[in-house]
Order: sequence, then structure tokens, then C-alpha cells
Amino acid sequence: TEQTLPSQPEEPTEPSETEPSYDPTKFDEENIVVSFGAISDIHIGENEEDGAKFLSAIQQLKAQADKLDADGLDAVVIAGDITHHGTTEEVEEFTRLVAEAGIADKLLFTTGNHDYRGDYIDTHYFFDLMGEEYFQLDSSETNIPMGVRHASINGTHFLLLEPETYDRNVVYSWAPRKWLEKRLAAITAEDPNAYVFVFTHPM
Repeated sequence: TEQTLPSQPEEPTEPSETEPSYDPTKFDEENIVVSFGAISDIHIGENEEDGAKFLSAIQQLKAQADKLDADGLDAVVIAGDITHHGTTEEVEEFTRLVAEAGIADKLLFTTGNHDYRGDYIDTHYFFDLMGEEYFQLDSSETNIPMGVRHASINGTHFLLLEPETYDRNVVYSWAPRKWLEKRLAAITAEDPNAYVFVFTHPM
């Protein structure tokens, strides 16, 4: 018996609703979805030049984003050790620097062992001192008392979580681990092609 191959259409067909209209494995310089900078270990309070180095880093991130992205920098994500001693004065200086850099509405961070304040969740401490103005990107899935944060920027997801303790061993308690599991499952169920970035200070 003879078999004939189906004829190929002369014009490319439109993608179906179930298929992505983009290739998530390729970078499209003409269609940048999100631009963000990722930094860590600022250690405000360790040396006098820490603040100037932080401001310089932010300016470099902004300049790099501006080269290709018409919308510029969408977010700055800091993966811990924002301060060196975790003092109120250091958090207040960090707040001042963020305001000077003009990124209060673009800021996401989790804390590290140098921000650690015993039994008190570190991000909660920062939230109390800094205020909601510096947590504008957070979604309703954020839980500051638990030390977990979620932001979605143009369909790109950012998940941040901190350990319960840094004493001897780094320990993530059950609640943040379960939160992370549920968030990842929910994001994947909604869009299997979604990009998800997970930030935490250790490991």
C-alpha cells in the first residue's frame, strides 16, 4: 500500500491556545519581559564604603537594563546579609540608601545570618522598620511573619524564604518548606512555562 504525507501549508499556522507563543529556551532581545538584578552580601555597617558600593552596584544594574529594555530595571533582588550586625541603625541606613537609589518600588530581599535576630523572623524586623513602601512588589501569597515572599512581575515569579535558625545547622521549618512546595505547584499548574526564581541566603 502507498502512504502519502499530509501536505504542508504554505503559510505558517497560528499557534494553538495550548502552545506557548514563544520559545522559552531562547532570548529575544526585541521582547524583553523582565529585567532584574540579583545581588547579596551588602553588609551595611561593616565598612564605611559599603553604602557607596551598594549605590554604585544599583547604578550599574540600571545602566545595563537600560541598554536593551525600554522599561528599564523591573526589580532588584537581594539574597541576604543586607546588614553586618543586624542593628536598627544598619537597617535604617539601608532604607536610606534604597530611597536614594530610587528602587523602593523595585525592591525584593530575604535576609541572611548577619541579619539574624534570634527568635525574631528577620524579614519581619525589616518590615517593621522600613514600612510597606519598601514591599510594594509582594503578592497576596507573601507571609512576612513566616519569612516567605512571593512577587510576580510580568508573569515571572520570585519566591524568597529564610531559615528558622542559623544556629549550628541551617534549619528551614516545616511551614516555609510547605509554602514553597505549594507555590511551585500552583505556578506550574497555572503556566508550565513560567519562569520561577527562588532566593534564600544559605546554600
